[in-house]
Amino acid sequence: MVVAAGACVAGCATLAGIDDGNGAPSSSSGGTELPVRGDGGGSTGEGGTGADGAPMCTPGNAADSTSRLHASKVTLEAPVVVNGDPVEWACVDRLDFSTGGRAIGPAAGHDVAEIAMQWDEQHLYLLARVTSDSPGGTATGDQIFKNDSLHLFLAGPDPAENAGYRASDHQTVFDYQGLVADYGGGLTRPGTNGITAKTGPFTSQNGVLTFVVEARIDAAIVGRPGGFVPGERVRVNFQINDNAAAAYRMWFWEAAACAGFGGCSKSGASEPYCDPTCTGEVELR
Repeated sequence: MVVAAGACVAGCATLAGIDDGNGAPSSSSGGTELPVRGDGGGSTGEGGTGADGAPMCTPGNAADSTSRLHASKVTLEAPVVVNGDPVEWACVDRLDFSTGGRAIGPAAGHDVAEIAMQWDEQHLYLLARVTSDSPGGTATGDQIFKNDSLHLFLAGPDPAENAGYRASDHQTVFDYQGLVADYGGGLTRPGTNGITAKTGPFTSQNGVLTFVVEARIDAAIVGRPGGFVPGERVRVNFQINDNAAAAYRMWFWEAAACAGFGGCSKSGASEPYCDPTCTGEVELR
């Protein structure tokens, strides 16, 4: 899948604490959007940009193994603006999330995604383009994980096995309608504090529907009050829920370690849960 420039120029769904299109996006903690840019982990083509000003490059593979991907550090050459338009991510390496360690449900595999991550000292950035053949679900509030949605799991430092979620562990759900809920501290804290996100509208091509999620996560909420450092590895996992099929897929799954905890979800229609020790990693480069 190639992320198209200008996929969300107008009509983006607005989430709590997000830019409404009339000014600089504000974070849920009250700050303003920082002028940071991504270095684009892929290779650039000759000439640098095309006739329309878009970067000429080929994103690389962000997956270093079945349990680790990498995130490039943002620089001043390509701004990350959390607005649901992925144009500045054109050169950033991608994780192909069309398979995974575990798939549950009669039609698991219908929903797929491409995922990219970047970072700076105080934030992680996420881009996901999710493809669904029949997006759906009408749940609201802390139940939106039942809808077609992408789940991002991030764990704080030094998790203990089977200890449940701590305040620094988060499973953040982004659904196809542009809704977001953050499950942390024992699945009792849905909300968006410390998370800034925006979802682009559906686009249709050859009967396939896609939506874009762009998000920024503050380092402090995942137990890094001093920020991130190069070479650090952060525990991460991804999950896609397919409402129509009551199916879901997890990126990382290690049966021996995860079987007792349901991995990152008990079922396609139950509360999300992820054992903080049963995850993959993202390496910050």
